[in-house]
Amino acid sequence: MNSRERIRKALELGIPDRVPITETNFWPETIEKWHREGLPANVDPLDYLCMDRFLFLSYDDTLGLKERILEETEKTIIKVDSDGATFKYWKKVYAPPMPLDFLIKSRDDWLRYREHLKPDEKRLGKDFVKKYEELRRRDGFLCLSQREPCWKVLAALMGMTRGLMMMHKDPGLVCDMMDIYTSLLLEMYEIITDKGMEIDGIWLRGDLAYKNGMLFSPRLYDDLLYPHHKRITDFFRSKGIPVIHHIDGDVRQYIPLIIKSGFSAVQPLESRANNDVRELKEKWDTKICFIGNISVEALSRSRKQVEEEVRSKVLKAKEGGGYIFHSDHSIPPTVSWENYIYAIKIAKEVGQY
Repeated sequence: MNSRERIRKALELGIPDRVPITETNFWPETIEKWHREGLPANVDPLDYLCMDRFLFLSYDDTLGLKERILEETEKTIIKVDSDGATFKYWKKVYAPPMPLDFLIKSRDDWLRYREHLKPDEKRLGKDFVKKYEELRRRDGFLCLSQREPCWKVLAALMGMTRGLMMMHKDPGLVCDMMDIYTSLLLEMYEIITDKGMEIDGIWLRGDLAYKNGMLFSPRLYDDLLYPHHKRITDFFRSKGIPVIHHIDGDVRQYIPLIIKSGFSAVQPLESRANNDVRELKEKWDTKICFIGNISVEALSRSRKQVEEEVRSKVLKAKEGGGYIFHSDHSIPPTVSWENYIYAIKIAKEVGQY
């Protein structure tokens, strides 16, 4: 099997020739360090280690407002993005930006801007088709990667505090916002496929949990998010396309909800947030594909600990199919090149079917 076939089979909860082995995010500092430790210059670690690959395309899902720089120093830059949100960015440090302010503070604000979110071919940008063609020449599973509708509300339009409060105070408003983003996703997919492009999967980014569990109750999920998630998964499942949910944090309480909603997979299963794929596999078997959970903390320790982490988790998670090897988030520079090579070697050894 090639990467595309292998990943598809795992997402379909089938049994490929071996567990797909991939990674979607290496810190820039990690790659710099690895080049000093033996990774050849200008070589991708996925290619060097003959790993599998997810490929990503995205369209512009913003309000399309003009970006503005408010302040710039040697170390930071504060700017207003195309959703009207203000963030502080660090120039030389790999870290998430700090939110400072958000555009949508009330129902009136939303009503003023919701018309900015109409589907349009212009959202693809001038290089979308070219990038698609370049990616299609590579061996990999090509995903349309967008923010999950609720996360778009919380992380881009309203901010976490106001957005979570509005889910209780004005659920109708939040439902309308999620409905607009759901419609945008489905209609932009149609625009993409009408241009002759084939998408293998949908990758929805939405960190709706944190280290202690979900950001809101299961009841609120059923009342607000479920209808939109089910609409998305029903649409894509009817076309044979799996939907992957990227969500950081402790997802143990969240998994039965997204299984019910029809998601095909959950990623990355942060081990430091109390997720353990061995326990999850025991409980949920092959009702959903698990991606990740290989602790980067374990990968940063001794070879014995690297082997124990990889061997024990892959052997359990691969049972019956439905597992893809990946770190529990992204690869930091604490992981040595030697350890990473060893982890992939063990994963290939024990991941055979």
